[in-house]
Amino acid sequence: MLRVLLPLWFTMAAVSAGPPQQTAAAAPASVVPEQIRTQAISRMQNSLDKQLAAVRKQASAYIALGEAKPSDAFLLPWPKAVEPATNIVFIIPCDPMPEAELERIVQESAARQKVSPKLVRAVITQESGGRPCAESSAGAQGLMQLMPEVQRELSVADPFDPQQSVEAGSKLLRTLIDRYAGDLPKALAAYNAGPGAVDRASGIPPIPETINYVARIVKRIE
Repeated sequence: MLRVLLPLWFTMAAVSAGPPQQTAAAAPASVVPEQIRTQAISRMQNSLDKQLAAVRKQASAYIALGEAKPSDAFLLPWPKAVEPATNIVFIIPCDPMPEAELERIVQESAARQKVSPKLVRAVITQESGGRPCAESSAGAQGLMQLMPEVQRELSVADPFDPQQSVEAGSKLLRTLIDRYAGDLPKALAAYNAGPGAVDRASGIPPIPETINYVARIVKRIE
C-alpha cells in the first residue's frame, strides 16, 4: 500500500509546487511597467520644462515692452479676473462703459479741470480700457487707476465710481502739467511712476513701463 501511495504523493506535490521557471519568469512583469512609468514621467517633466522656458521667454518680452509680467496674473487670487498681457485686475469683471456716458463724464471733468478731454480719454484707455472696475496689481483703482494715497489727497470716496475717478484723475493731470510747466511727457511719466521718479531723473525715468506708457498716450493724442 505504501509503495502505491508514495509515487502518487510525489506527483501531487510536484503539480502543486508548479514549474520552477514560472517563478523566475514572473519578476520581469513587475519591472517593465515601472520602466514605462519612469519614462512617461521623464517625458512629462521635459514637456513642463519646455513650457516653463517658453513662459519665461514671453515674460522677458513683456518686460522689454514695458508690460506687466505674465506671472502677475498667476499670483492673483480668485475671483479676480486678469486682462491678458496687462497687470490690470477686474474686481468684478465688467464691460467698458457705454461710449456716450463715458464721453459725457470726460467732457465735463476735463472742462472743470481745464485739461484736454482727448488727453483724459487717452489716459483712461491706457489705464483701464474704459472699465470702471479695474484695479492694478500695485493697487491703483478705477477708470483712471488712482493709487490709495492719491484718492485720499483728492477726497475720492469711491474709486470705482466713474464720475469720481475721472474728476480726480483729470485734476491730477492738471496738477502735474502745471508742476512741469506744460511738459506733457514729464506729466504723464509722473502720473505713471510718480513725481519723485521724474524729479530724480530730471525727465522721463529710464523705466521701460513708463517710457512705453508715455509713448502710447502721446501717440493717441497726436
